[in-house]
Amino acid sequence: MGKEQHSLSSQIGEAQIIEKKKIISSSDLLKKSLKIYQQKFWKFVGMNCAAILGFLPAVFIAIILIIAAPVFQNLANIAMALTITIILGLLGIISVLVAVYVGVTAQIGLLILLKNFSLEQTIKDAFKEARKYFWSYFVIGIIVGIFVLLWSLLFIIPGIIFAVYYSFSKYALVFEGYKSRSALKRSKELIKSYWWAVFGRQLFIVLIFTALGLFLSIPELFVEEGSAADIVYQIFSNLMYFIIIAPIALIYSVLIYRDLTEIKKTKIEKIEEK
Repeated sequence: MGKEQHSLSSQIGEAQIIEKKKIISSSDLLKKSLKIYQQKFWKFVGMNCAAILGFLPAVFIAIILIIAAPVFQNLANIAMALTITIILGLLGIISVLVAVYVGVTAQIGLLILLKNFSLEQTIKDAFKEARKYFWSYFVIGIIVGIFVLLWSLLFIIPGIIFAVYYSFSKYALVFEGYKSRSALKRSKELIKSYWWAVFGRQLFIVLIFTALGLFLSIPELFVEEGSAADIVYQIFSNLMYFIIIAPIALIYSVLIYRDLTEIKKTKIEKIEEK
């Protein structure tokens, strides 16, 4: 009995030591993120360009509707005008669905590239592999959104707490195969005992990019709203977000997730050894 109690105490003590292990620091996370981004720059750019291209049909239909609206109003044949409007409306809905599908699949594709980082995987292959995760990824996003919204309705703080707890749910799907609510449980399991550490590191990257965004927005103070210069600046800002900021932020977050999976894995292995 004494030996069993000693063994149990040793296991608990080992678990506590491992549980206290610090995750990678914010500065090191940022350095590693920049290094990975540099190494896979063109693949990240290519995947984000695929997402942007997915929005072009929706933009094209929207432009047609805006240009054609005055023409439809002047058409004598009301039935024809209504028919054309319905057709363009349906095409608009389809183009939006296509944009969502391509955009979400491209997001998954970025995770696939990070998952198979050591492999020379092409953008096409990563995008193709990402397609099989689409519905599960989409469903997890909806479940997380609903849960966080419900907690936020109680008070903003519970919403923030569970937003952090569930922030790795999609990674748990792509990297480990967890689906639906099991992905949420896996995310919470990883972040348990590390909530403040994860929150602090996520806040760090948000503040960094917020400061960068404010700095880059300075030229906007000197251009007239709606002018050609303003339009060029808006395009530049959006490209900066999609091609640089979003991928680096994603890599940063995935590195936290990867570090936690290693820590938790080590914890389990150590206990099993005992």
